[in-house]
Amino acid sequence: MVDERYKNGPGYKDFWNSLIQGKPVTSEFKRLKGDNSEIWLHAIYYPIKSCEGKITSIIKIAIEITDMKAKYYDNYLLLKKLDAINSRIPIIEFNTDGTIVGVNQSYLNIFGYELDEVINKKHEMFLSEYDVDSKEYQDFWDVLTSSQISEVNFLRIGKNGKKVLLKAIYYPILDENSKCNRIIKIATHLGSVS
Repeated sequence: MVDERYKNGPGYKDFWNSLIQGKPVTSEFKRLKGDNSEIWLHAIYYPIKSCEGKITSIIKIAIEITDMKAKYYDNYLLLKKLDAINSRIPIIEFNTDGTIVGVNQSYLNIFGYELDEVINKKHEMFLSEYDVDSKEYQDFWDVLTSSQISEVNFLRIGKNGKKVLLKAIYYPILDENSKCNRIIKIATHLGSVS
C-alpha cells in the first residue's frame, strides 16, 4: 500500500518504530490502491497492548481525503502563480471611492513610495491638481465603478514629482450582486519622463 521509495526510506521505518514502541501515529498518508493509483488518508494508527503490555496489533482509523488534497494542491498552485505575478507586475487595489487598500512592492518601487505613504490614501495622489479636478477623471471613475474594464496609457506623478508613464488595465471586482466593490489595477511601466 506504499510506494517503493517511501517503503525503503527512513520515514517508513520511523513510522513502524513508533508503533512498535506503543506510540500512536496520526498524520496524512499517501497510500496505493490495488491499481497503483494514489489515495490520501487522514489516519490514526493505534497500537493495542496485551495485559502484559506487549503490542499485539495495530488499529487504523482513517478517512479518505484524496479530493481535499487535490483541491488543496490546486489552491497551492494558484497561490504560487499569484505570488509569481505579484513579485514582477505592478499591482494596486482601490475601493470604489479611489481609496488605496492594497499595493505591491513593484508598484511602490516605480513611484518611489513606501507602503505607509500610500495605503488608505486616494488614487488622486498620483495625479496633478489639474487632472484631479477634470471631468475626464470623474468620468474615468464612473466607468470603473459601473463594472467596466478599462485599459489606458497615462502619465502619473510619483514621490517628489517623479513623472511615470504607465499602461494599465483596471479590473472591477464584483460582489455577489454583480456590483463593483473593488478595483484592481495591473500596470506596465513604460518609463519615466524628465
